[in-house]
Amino acid sequence: MTFNFVSPIFNQKTMAKKIFTPGEPYYFSRSKAYLFLECPRCFYLDHIRGIVRPPSFPLSLNNAVDKLMKAEFDTYRQWQQPHPVVVQNGLNLIPYQHHFLSDWRDSFKGIRAEYAGHRFGGIIDDVWVDANGVLYIVDYKATVKPHPIENFHLMEKGYYRSYFFQLEFYQWLFDKNGFGVSNTAYFVFANGKDDLPQFNNQLQFNLQLVKYEGNPD
Repeated sequence: MTFNFVSPIFNQKTMAKKIFTPGEPYYFSRSKAYLFLECPRCFYLDHIRGIVRPPSFPLSLNNAVDKLMKAEFDTYRQWQQPHPVVVQNGLNLIPYQHHFLSDWRDSFKGIRAEYAGHRFGGIIDDVWVDANGVLYIVDYKATVKPHPIENFHLMEKGYYRSYFFQLEFYQWLFDKNGFGVSNTAYFVFANGKDDLPQFNNQLQFNLQLVKYEGNPD
């Protein structure tokens, strides 16, 4: 089977301009696409007037956990075996091997697709595959919750709504690139333990797998 992939890299002539110009191709990242849904006024100020919303505080600890989790799951990718947290949940999914994986994770490349004369792109954490070759989008999250994350019905909370859009956006991008993608996606939560007697220069986490049924339409 042959797929016509959209190149993850655009040269300088085809890169998006800062200000949207009608009739010309424009690049929309996952965060900018969500900005339109969250705050159309903010989207207008950003893309039409060039007034960008102030950035949020960098989540350095979260980024460190994300990096280490990628390294851990990459080990199981090399072995082509399911991670223990996947086995514990009764699933037979293994980390997906693909020569574009490093690009899909690169903040300057990502996975991209063209639609309605414009370009869209996002940066994934991971993607798993089942025995039938169907892909499952995966995102890592670091948090500290007093109880296990069992019921993830948090659509009424705007902070978590962006989580769901993120997975659905990635599902859509993979579909546009010709992959068979399941509407089922997964969050891997690294839930930090804050009930230990001492810090001792280390943080400990419980890994939890949370299923989400996306709607990329």
